Amino acid sequence: MYRYGFYGFINIYSLLLMASIIFSMYASRKVKSSYERFSLVRGKTGLTGEQVAKRLLSKNGITYINVVPGRGILTDHYNHSTEIISLSEGVFSSNSISAIAIAAHEVGHAIQKNRGYSFFKFRDAIAGPAQFASKTSWMMIVIGILLTRTAYITQANLLIDIGIILFATITLFHLITLPVELNASRRALEELSDSGIIFEDEKPAVKSVLSGAAMTYVAALSVSLVQLLRVLAIRDRN
Repeated sequence: MYRYGFYGFINIYSLLLMASIIFSMYASRKVKSSYERFSLVRGKTGLTGEQVAKRLLSKNGITYINVVPGRGILTDHYNHSTEIISLSEGVFSSNSISAIAIAAHEVGHAIQKNRGYSFFKFRDAIAGPAQFASKTSWMMIVIGILLTRTAYITQANLLIDIGIILFATITLFHLITLPVELNASRRALEELSDSGIIFEDEKPAVKSVLSGAAMTYVAALSVSLVQLLRVLAIRDRN
């Protein structure tokens, strides 16, 4: 039913890629809308993102991490190399539900490292190779495709194979990232609840912010998987 197009790009892969891209756009919009909606809702305790992060870190006996203000929107992150949690402009000084949820999520990552969470360590181990792969995988594949038009067919297939291995590394990184992010969100909700920073009626709002963010990682994985299928189709065609 589906016929091969140029170098293994077949209709079904194009449709899957389009669907995954649309889902990515939806996920991006979802996280942004959840953030904006609950950035207008004040947490009942009145604690800012900075205060939430510091309180949860102290609660878990993590005293070596600095919480600093960052720039931009939704640029919050935990840098485990420098032991710094950077909270964006709308989170650091805000006492909104969004700020509370995001700050707690980043602390969730710090707790993962502190407790030796296996998926966190695994993601850290392949982060470097995945970054290298993101810069070189398609280059290898494209050069390999061009060489298939010459007498160097063996070298061409070798380059495509290397490109596929590199691309598989990227997909693996996205696959490992998903449980890391979901676990950080679960820890965030538990920590906020156990410490009394949020009340029972605030949990749905916090979950909405956290689940919206999680969707972006699901979307990234889906796009990567479809692209991996496409490069495998290219290799199969050759």
